[in-house]
Amino acid sequence: MISADELARQAIEPSGEAYSLVVKRFGKEILKDDGQIDRNKLGTVVFSDEKARKELENFIHPVVLTALNRIIAQSRNQGLPYLVAEVPLLFEVHWEHLFNKIWVVSCSPEIQLKRIQSRDRITKEKVMQRIAAQLELSYKEEKADAVIYNNRDYSELLSQVEQMTQSLE
Repeated sequence: MISADELARQAIEPSGEAYSLVVKRFGKEILKDDGQIDRNKLGTVVFSDEKARKELENFIHPVVLTALNRIIAQSRNQGLPYLVAEVPLLFEVHWEHLFNKIWVVSCSPEIQLKRIQSRDRITKEKVMQRIAAQLELSYKEEKADAVIYNNRDYSELLSQVEQMTQSLE
């Protein structure tokens, strides 16, 4: 499985292709003592300033797209029957054409809020800023070939994914 979020994280690591551009644009204030970008500090800046967020995306998205294209090509060359990619901003960046099938994982707004707060350890207000920077889940559901509703626990999610994956074979 490919994770676009993981590719984006790699892009802003000190050895990543977007690191120097991000540090130059947002300053050393976003760095931890070890030179890593503090994603919480960076997030605070970019999710409160749309222009800054767009600039960050312009640094990171081309790097992620290049990596995605490389991995997709490799999987085709290896004859893999399918490749799963997790791309949270798929519709926002207009990369739908890269994939034959699009599945959207959705949940209720309340669960989405709780999960992001728990994962990122941020306030409700910061979560709402991040959600507002994305397209509505309902829009993504309409555009998808299938929707996986993730309102329950992880085992239920896995069960749905397994069922859908079997339909590909």
